[in-house]
Amino acid sequence: MKIYNNNKVYVQVSDLKQLIEYEKNVPHTIFEKLIKITKENNDDNNFIVFDKPNELEYFKLMRWIVDYKRVRNLSNEDLKRMSSRLTVKMNEALLDGNDKQFQLADYKIKQLEYLMDYRNNKISIPFPDEIDEDGFTFNSDYTYTIKGTLDPTKILLFRKDGEVLKDDEEIPREFIQTGLSIAMMQNTRNNYLIGDYSIEHKLSDDKKYLVTKMNFVPYKDKEIEKPKSLFKKIKNMFKNDN
Repeated sequence: MKIYNNNKVYVQVSDLKQLIEYEKNVPHTIFEKLIKITKENNDDNNFIVFDKPNELEYFKLMRWIVDYKRVRNLSNEDLKRMSSRLTVKMNEALLDGNDKQFQLADYKIKQLEYLMDYRNNKISIPFPDEIDEDGFTFNSDYTYTIKGTLDPTKILLFRKDGEVLKDDEEIPREFIQTGLSIAMMQNTRNNYLIGDYSIEHKLSDDKKYLVTKMNFVPYKDKEIEKPKSLFKKIKNMFKNDN
């Protein structure tokens, strides 16, 4: 998959490897990164960032790479219909003897299946740790702001004045609860299945962000479990402001 965000594009290693096999005239800056990740034996699921204008334009032309933001609001049924249309293209390519189009259509179908597996909590995807420029922002009268990230299971909290978060920072409980509730509602609207989960908190290395992640547990035997109450999962570090 590829993700366009804040004048950058993140592309998974598995997609970059396909460039070597199927595409010609790859920009040299992209090719250099391809050589580097090959030497480093990078995980196929990881995302590599590109920010040069020619790189952004190049990946727009690679229509066989699923654009995450274009499909993330589609239902699973919509994704299945896309797969069906791609299957038709595969058959046409087979009849025409066009091996490249056949392989790329098949590859795109596998990307859509990969995304549906993620939605069903069968796999995890190492999304980039970056604020989603198209995501939600939650402000209030408090000192803090919460923003959604590219990872639909994470939210970031930070001070409006840009200062670091202190070790004894007293963050209002209801503020973080509301931010989590908004993230949960977005997941439901975007067709992500919600199941049992745990909540993990950590400070960024520069202490400017508090990262809250919801770790969802895969469904067992296809049984839909009732989500646990958000209000019981916030750690004691989030104190009431009363």
